[in-house]
Amino acid sequence: MLLKMGSMRSIRIVLAGWATLVGSLSLFGQAEYRVYTERPRLFLESQRLERLRKEVERGSLRWEALQGLVKAGTVFPEQPLVDGLLF
Repeated sequence: MLLKMGSMRSIRIVLAGWATLVGSLSLFGQAEYRVYTERPRLFLESQRLERLRKEVERGSLRWEALQGLVKAGTVFPEQPLVDGLLF
C-alpha cells in the first residue's frame, strides 16, 4: 500500500509538471504581431525607404515615369507593389 501511495504521488507531480510546461509553451509559442498603419504597406529597409522618399521629393525620372504609366491606366504584373509605392 505504501508503494502505491508513493507512485500515485509521483504520477500527480509529473502530470502537474507537464500541465505547467504545456501552459507556459503557449505563452512563448507565437510572437505578437501588430500593424499600426493603414493599407497598403511596404516593408522596406530604412536605407531603401530613405532613397524612395528622396526620389519622390526630387521628382526623379523613374518616379515621373511610374506616375505617368499609372495615370495612363497601365496594368502591372505586380499591381499591389505599385499601389504601395504610390501610397
